[in-house]
Amino acid sequence: MSKLNALIKLNSSAALLGPLSVNFLKEIQITYSDIECDNLTLNSDTASTIVPSDYTGTSYVYIRNTNTANSVHLQTTGAVAFATILPGDFAFFSSKPSTVLGAISSNGALKIEYLIAKVDA
Repeated sequence: MSKLNALIKLNSSAALLGPLSVNFLKEIQITYSDIECDNLTLNSDTASTIVPSDYTGTSYVYIRNTNTANSVHLQTTGAVAFATILPGDFAFFSSKPSTVLGAISSNGALKIEYLIAKVDA
């Protein structure tokens, strides 16, 4: 059993309106039993599976789009898009148990870096 620390910090020198404060800091510690990380080349014609359906527990997922021109579209089963990672940007989120997560390039081939941490119950 190992621990993964995730730290998200948002701050701005400009005044923000609404519920988001100018300085927001959230740190979580994830206890995980298995971790997978790799580079993957995506194409625009077929989605690649990032999180397979046999992940029966919650997973934390980090994906970074290393491309500087094209986006990555994240999909669930049936090619249902739920997020886009812009060029050079990243996403970090939790994935529900047994949910297939796929990724596809917006245009041509591009490389992503990803990490999946399977959370211990």
